[in-house]
Amino acid sequence: MINVKIMIVDDIGITRRALKDVLVDGCDMNPERIFEAANGSEAISLYQKHKPDIVFLDITMPDYDGKTVVKELIKIDPHAQIIMFTGSGEKMDVVECIRAGAKDYVRKPPRADRVQKALDKIMNGK
Repeated sequence: MINVKIMIVDDIGITRRALKDVLVDGCDMNPERIFEAANGSEAISLYQKHKPDIVFLDITMPDYDGKTVVKELIKIDPHAQIIMFTGSGEKMDVVECIRAGAKDYVRKPPRADRVQKALDKIMNGK
């Protein structure tokens, strides 16, 4: 079991649960080291409190959008490891988030092979 701390940020609970299930069942992540935020402001607060190793971050949320959250997390920690978690219609938004400091992206709904590839990229420093 892999013991990195992961934060999932998405305003839709069932979407957070789907990603958590993929992380636990498909990527062998420790469920006790995965925590969730329902919006951008909660994500910023919880990041400061928990210092996760990896963040899966939705782009479209009601308070702060993903790009804003990426910028804030990078201010807090220039080495933040952020993977955007997005619907397929947001390609330019993904590009802007990568430019702001995100390392990769995974499309919704999450697939174990793609989630694992993004995790490997970050954990292997690529």
